[in-house]
Amino acid sequence: MSDSTQYTVGWICALTLELTAARQFLDVEHQPTSHLAANDTNSYTLGEMAGHNIVIAVLPEYGTNAASSATANLLNSFPNIKFGLMVGIGGGVPSRKNDIRLGDVVVSKPTNGVGGVYQYDFGKTIQGREFQQTGHLNQPPPAVLAAIKNLESLYDSDGHKIKENIETILEKKPRLRKKYQQPSQLHDRLYKSNIPHPDEDDGSCEELCGTESSNLIERHQRKDDEDDPAVHYGVIASANQVMKDACVRDDLARSKGILCFEMEAAGMMNQFPCLVVRGICDYSDSHKNNEWQGYAAMTAAAYTKDLLNNILPWLLEREERLRDIHNSLELVHDEVTHVRTIAEEISHGQQSSKQQQLMRDIQKWLSPSDSSISQNKAFRLRHHGTGQWLLNSTFYLSWEKRLDRFIWLHGLSGCGKTVLASSIIHRLNSASPSRALAFFYFDVNGGGQQTVVQMLRTLLSQLCSMPSINLNRLQTLYNTCGKGTSSPSIDQLSDTLKDIISLSGQVTVVIDALDECDKPSEVISWLEDLLEANYSTLQLLVTSRSTGETGRVIDGWTRRHELHPIQVDEVNKDISDYLHTRLFVGDEFSKWSSGYGLREMIKKEVSQQANGMFRLAACQLEDLKRCKNQERLIDALRILPKTLQEIYARTLTSLKDSDYCTEALFMLQYLVWSEIPITLDEMLDATAVRLHETPAFKEVNRIFDIGDLITLCSSLVTIVEVSGFTPEEQRMREIHLAHSSVKEYLRSRHLARPFDQLSEEIHARGSIAQTCIGYLMSLPIDQFWDPDQNQFPFAAIASHWMAHAKVAEATDDTLVQLILKLYQMESARLGTAKGNNELYNYTEGNGKLGYKDWDDGIYDYMYLRFAPPLLRQIDLGVLYERPLMHASHWGLETVVHRLLRAGADVNAVQCSDNPLHAAAFHGHDSVVKMLLANGANVNGTNDGQFSIPLTAASFNGHVKTAQILLQHGASIYARSTIGYGAFEMASLSHHSECLRFLLHSRLLLEQPSNILTNVDKELHLMNREPALCVHRLEGQEEEASAEMAAVVQDPVPSCTHFCLHEVLLDALWSSDFACVEALIEYGADPRGCRHDCGSGRPKQPWLLAITRTLGPDTRRILELLREKGAELDAQATRSELLGGLYFRVELGELLDVRLSLELLGGMVLDLQELNELRQHAVDHHHVEAAELFLERGADPRACIYPEDWASLVEPPSIPRSDGHHESRRGSWSDSVD
Repeated sequence: MSDSTQYTVGWICALTLELTAARQFLDVEHQPTSHLAANDTNSYTLGEMAGHNIVIAVLPEYGTNAASSATANLLNSFPNIKFGLMVGIGGGVPSRKNDIRLGDVVVSKPTNGVGGVYQYDFGKTIQGREFQQTGHLNQPPPAVLAAIKNLESLYDSDGHKIKENIETILEKKPRLRKKYQQPSQLHDRLYKSNIPHPDEDDGSCEELCGTESSNLIERHQRKDDEDDPAVHYGVIASANQVMKDACVRDDLARSKGILCFEMEAAGMMNQFPCLVVRGICDYSDSHKNNEWQGYAAMTAAAYTKDLLNNILPWLLEREERLRDIHNSLELVHDEVTHVRTIAEEISHGQQSSKQQQLMRDIQKWLSPSDSSISQNKAFRLRHHGTGQWLLNSTFYLSWEKRLDRFIWLHGLSGCGKTVLASSIIHRLNSASPSRALAFFYFDVNGGGQQTVVQMLRTLLSQLCSMPSINLNRLQTLYNTCGKGTSSPSIDQLSDTLKDIISLSGQVTVVIDALDECDKPSEVISWLEDLLEANYSTLQLLVTSRSTGETGRVIDGWTRRHELHPIQVDEVNKDISDYLHTRLFVGDEFSKWSSGYGLREMIKKEVSQQANGMFRLAACQLEDLKRCKNQERLIDALRILPKTLQEIYARTLTSLKDSDYCTEALFMLQYLVWSEIPITLDEMLDATAVRLHETPAFKEVNRIFDIGDLITLCSSLVTIVEVSGFTPEEQRMREIHLAHSSVKEYLRSRHLARPFDQLSEEIHARGSIAQTCIGYLMSLPIDQFWDPDQNQFPFAAIASHWMAHAKVAEATDDTLVQLILKLYQMESARLGTAKGNNELYNYTEGNGKLGYKDWDDGIYDYMYLRFAPPLLRQIDLGVLYERPLMHASHWGLETVVHRLLRAGADVNAVQCSDNPLHAAAFHGHDSVVKMLLANGANVNGTNDGQFSIPLTAASFNGHVKTAQILLQHGASIYARSTIGYGAFEMASLSHHSECLRFLLHSRLLLEQPSNILTNVDKELHLMNREPALCVHRLEGQEEEASAEMAAVVQDPVPSCTHFCLHEVLLDALWSSDFACVEALIEYGADPRGCRHDCGSGRPKQPWLLAITRTLGPDTRRILELLREKGAELDAQATRSELLGGLYFRVELGELLDVRLSLELLGGMVLDLQELNELRQHAVDHHHVEAAELFLERGADPRACIYPEDWASLVEPPSIPRSDGHHESRRGSWSDSVD
């Protein structure tokens, strides 16, 4: 028999002697088969036993990894395996409860919730230390479990004939007797656990350990009515090294009920659920006994044959194929691992609810992409068994073992790089679910997954879930950004990630498709910077194309040993195996079996044309699958597309001639040019919009089944299941482009009409915007205020029309007219506080539409905190009362121009904002110029105190916008009574470049006009002095009420003192070295301002710096201040200094606390202060700081510990009068004596 599909039982052996034993029990031995998978290196013995067709594989080496690889190959070559066996020898675990002896058989059986095999980490098992469990593994199939029980019952009542069956075989083959017969019982010695075999000595136990009864555990001679060998059922422990520790063996016997140790089963059970049968050849101690190995292998094989005799072959037909079980397990593995990792992190150390909430807040603030979507999508595409050439390669294994730190995999588009990346991630997660692994897929399907910033956010978020990661730096960044009220810069994110990598243990990062980043040069620059740091704790693997910008970098890469091209020959072997499985295994192409050699011809043709392009082969097979008969199939083979571009072109041609052409065009336009993912239901409504009809959207225009449209576009798009916003929500089905090459093709310039519109961004975005507006205008007004997502699913996405309109409105008059028509309708359609919570391009990092706190309106919380605009009328409920306000906010230049030409009042009092302020905030320079040209007040309002454009531009670092405003007469000193000025805004938001521009501009204002250049004279306008003393302004901010609509008059109006002191304090609060440096360079005094016009001297920089500065720039800032003459103010109170220490204990790292103590100089903390500081550290779970204050003299008895403190650190040992020690632990209500 040579048909590999006829074998239903897989039998794995680790040793040659196990294979020899297994072969003796075959009823018939078959000839070898030549139909094996391309990458299968196993050696097989085929035959029949007890009516079952069996394939026996022997492993190339010991261990779980070898077993895992062998089983993967076996299932690939023999796809109909229904039942797995791991049969061979193992080490017994004798105990009072289980009288296990040499030659006995142990059978894996689910016990106490363990699935028969118990995996642990032997690498950490040392005499005297506990082992580390790493998993419970899958149990055998139900039919096998039932047969085990039946055979156990037969053995109980009638006994077995294992010894007799072995003797029969030995009589037939006497040459086996020497190695495989039962040794003398005199050689079955069980040494006591405290009698180890001498290390590194190969002498016999008789000689070295003795045979004295005092060293042995005596056992009775088995009687005639007792089974010999005995069969035991229970849990088998599996690891990657031999168990040699009798003490640990006994501990496992007592605590886990372990009966046997072995080395291969753990590598199989998750992907090859099977029964493990072990003949006992030693006692899992240092006294190894090779004499019993042959006989133990025979007893295990004899039992297994008896078991197979109790499983009728037809019963296995009802069992699922192990190949299918393996694929299902792998598809969910990454999601399960992700959930398990998060669960472990939450339970690790039983963190307090406060710490858990902090982590949730940080995760929300990071707003990461959901990389598991891309991981699952890619791994589902993986054909079982492919990619093994990479995972078994020398360079990859060297990287995985941490011998090499960086790999750059590169290849042509469509060669399977992303699927290989998903296989690597899956393998790493499978081998060690708790490892610190972070990964990111750059993805052309939007969802925010094409930027370096989003990559950094996502990597940080994933590492944030790992218990082994030091999160202090991330918490510091979170605190520096106002506890999540402002967004971190790319440099801050990058520096924090590097700090986490350097401070943590081993960290593994995998990044796929560098070339699909929106700015490849940016991600390559980041990559080079990361590699230059040469972190010993980092393992990094990236993939990209070999062409384009990344290809040029690869060509110039000096460390050539880090570059590894995807091997075309190896990919071709994978493709051949993939084609063989799809064509010859299963029913998918069974209709072609009648044609002689038809499937063989298809395999040959497709394989020859693939040339390392996995996607090309898959698309070609899908193309051929549509053929109705043999004649058409042969014709199709003759004109088979030779490139992906040809396949895509054929799909567009078929779409052009179909009834779905219009819907397909819009769907592809949206997928190519929109960043927001879209579900099937949303696309169904979008394709139902008819702009020439009124209303444009009607439910009757929905196509019956959008699945038909997806099928027609099968080579271009795919369906991806994603999770909802919360665990309670159902999974959603999104439409994605099938591959990055699809987007590249559809954006090319040589498409036939009407699909040539896809490559024109302006036209495509105009079409999307018009469709969105048409949909919104069709909704009842009550549905816009509070849209029913079930009835109108496209409403949320349609509300994002402005981003598309901004690109297209300059040349699309139809779109402009449609926008103006929308503006003539109810103002609620421009956005309501109660209505559509997904306006204003506010999305989570994963691209899903998120929910915004409407108390913050349309501006950042941080911005409103520093410069609140004019108050809204609470009862109005709308966010935009005027079309001009809305168009200015979104930078719709042509629309703004039309509105101004139609007479829109540029300075009309509007309760939520004014147009110039909105345009300046977003840096819409052309709109700013238009508004100013039409008489907009350059300072925002008539009194110049609210919604000040220059402060808005400075907050976001828009240097060009600030320059325009200053050239038109904006006051550089203008500020809101309850807000900040431009200098403070730039400093607080970390825009050092903008701050330098403002400082330089102010310097020009103070120069005599006759020495300025013509360009500088434009800035040198009159009336730029501050209205009153800058320190008085700072003092009034605390007194002004939110209802004030005018500047509070200063009692000393003649004082117009201005200095950079307050701005310097803000820069110190922000811990921004670049801003501090710029301010000192332009005149800020690091010693502090001495001016006093009646309100007292302001706070001094040095005190603020040593008590409030946080983050990686702290030391540099302090060194700069000290270098420039800063010193501690003698007027600083002790409570102020202590306040700084409390601040650092709560929010800083141990290094920050030590630095504060160092800089406080001669200040000596008394016992009460030390105790209170230590209590503060304990209250905030700052373990290291609590220990520091204990070292400095705090009383260990004067501290009350929260209930979860034990999980973080053991309380200090307190001396007692009797010379012993006790631990103090109290509740929140305990009092301190």
